[in-house]
Amino acid sequence: MYTQWKQLSPERQASGAREIERLPAAAALGFNVDIKVKNSGHFQASIIDFNAESLAVDVTALSDLGKLESQIEGITITHGTREVRSIERPNIKIRKDDGQWKLIVLLNPSERKTAERRHKRITTKENFKPFLWVSDPFHLSRIVNFQVENFNVDGLQLRTSLCNKHIIVGSMLENCQLLLPGIGVLTVGLVICNVFSKDKHLIFGCLFQSINKQALEMLAQYAIIGGDNLPPYLSQRKELLRAAGLTTRSLAKPCTIKVVETCQELEQILDVRFAAYKTAAKTPLGATSEMMEDEYDASSIIYCAKYGPDVIATMRVNISKNDGQKFPFETYFGSCESLGISRHNSCEISRLAILPEFQGSDLFIGFVKVTVQMLVKLRLDTMFCVATNKLSPMYQRIGAERMSEPVRHPVLVDESLNLYRIKTASFLTGSNMEFEVWKKISDEAISHLIYYGFLRSLTT
Repeated sequence: MYTQWKQLSPERQASGAREIERLPAAAALGFNVDIKVKNSGHFQASIIDFNAESLAVDVTALSDLGKLESQIEGITITHGTREVRSIERPNIKIRKDDGQWKLIVLLNPSERKTAERRHKRITTKENFKPFLWVSDPFHLSRIVNFQVENFNVDGLQLRTSLCNKHIIVGSMLENCQLLLPGIGVLTVGLVICNVFSKDKHLIFGCLFQSINKQALEMLAQYAIIGGDNLPPYLSQRKELLRAAGLTTRSLAKPCTIKVVETCQELEQILDVRFAAYKTAAKTPLGATSEMMEDEYDASSIIYCAKYGPDVIATMRVNISKNDGQKFPFETYFGSCESLGISRHNSCEISRLAILPEFQGSDLFIGFVKVTVQMLVKLRLDTMFCVATNKLSPMYQRIGAERMSEPVRHPVLVDESLNLYRIKTASFLTGSNMEFEVWKKISDEAISHLIYYGFLRSLTT
């Protein structure tokens, strides 16, 4: 623990000392420097001293070449058998100290790569910063600890103690463990591209060398809750994510699905509906979020999915316990009586809306789970739903059967609406659906209902 704290704490230096103190040749054990000289081949040079951003090598043996600075075509730094850095047209300086010629190799690139400036960086929140730890690339028995200062789709900016000044630009950090608070741990590979000192710490600019899609999604999810000075609305945060090259389509951190209880949540519900429907081109020209409320909301149970303090998805349920309650689908398909459908002890789920950045996640399954529990608790026999042709397969997978001929969509061109029905018994027995789908939807819900006495286990 002391070692970890020391690596992340400021290191005191004497007044007037260099920002990054240089290490002696003894600390460079295992390093080799190969210098490619124009028309003269390759020369091995010994390190005099070094730090993370530069190294000095002894080139006294090459001093007779004349204009040596212009003759050097490339420098390769290795550690053992592994290449650490190969530099073409290196940024170098030559000077003479006490009869010894020193070649100073500046390791930071003179020009930043396009990838490092293409995307906006998201600054991490103080006291909620991600941590990264990795085996020291040059002392494998030692663990190096970093804090993440900012990040985007291309890489991370890491802060660590000056005691890690032996880790030079170009070093590979393999199998790094990155802890994202509130999200989880992921494994990434990095290469150090630049370094500078700030407030008595080292700041490493790193690019990802290996990171999978799931890890990038986890980074995006962390950005939503852990980014500093984030805009108040998720739609604005989505734009920030895009600027950083990140998107999120799944939830590594569980969200809470609950009944809407406050006016603030209802306002957020309307914003989510508007954002989702506008992205799907389902809103008429000039529509606003206030227009997303309709006559059925007042008599509905409205659910919301909350990710931290923010509403990211919503769905409502209209229940008919007697013959007088009408359903929203009757606006498009005609009355239950004309369709030969009983409205007694039935419900309709509608107004499903998921923010675009979370579409493709398991939020729909989450809403179906709470609906199954509600169907059993309220002793409802049937659930109705309306889906476009595009979304019909999603409902068919959970056992929905078509109840009427499709009708034209009121807004979308070349799109239709379909009326579906699912029996409560189908959710409980798994009929009309694949086993894996049934298990995902109903297993947890059935266990919940048995625990609270709404269903009886066959084993008891």
